[in-house]
Amino acid sequence: MQARGSLAACVLAGCTLSTDFDRFDRETGRDAGAIQDAASEAAPPGTSDAGDGANLHRNGGFERDCSGWFPYRSTLAPSPLARTGAGACLVCADETDPYFATDDHGVLARPPVGAEYRVEAWVRRAPGSPALLRSNLTLRTRNEWPFTVVEQGVDDGPGATDGWQRLEARLAVTRPAESLNVAVSAQRGQGRGCFVVDDVVLVRTR
Repeated sequence: MQARGSLAACVLAGCTLSTDFDRFDRETGRDAGAIQDAASEAAPPGTSDAGDGANLHRNGGFERDCSGWFPYRSTLAPSPLARTGAGACLVCADETDPYFATDDHGVLARPPVGAEYRVEAWVRRAPGSPALLRSNLTLRTRNEWPFTVVEQGVDDGPGATDGWQRLEARLAVTRPAESLNVAVSAQRGQGRGCFVVDDVVLVRTR
């Protein structure tokens, strides 16, 4: 498990951000069948989960708007402010909590023990957004009933600015789990913070 930074330490210690994500998953009633349905779309034709560098995320480039991503204490909307390609995803806090995110609810079913994964994502503050205090990328394995985080890697970065910022997390799978999950989050200060995310690339490195 890899992690760095103060927000990462908070997540690993089980404080607010991790607890809130866990409660969100329990409340939304995600189950193994839903994860399997999502995973059936995970690798488009021409890609494989074989360590060849192919992007395993079904919509990491947001060319199909924000499809396959879900809000956590936030709202999602397609954004033309893309880093590459034609689209990105705008994530705006709903102001119920300092932390807000978008989460793919599990992009791969039953990642094999012994596999290693790397994910990167690019984020920036949305034009006109108040300052953001932290930006965070989480790669984790999880079970649904009861909901548990099995293992996770976290990249805790500074608050997104007006330029694109790269985040990266890695995870070695050492225990069986029902799904592999990616979440991109931020901590807002005053006001309704928003960030734009693009170019989420998930690869199997081993």
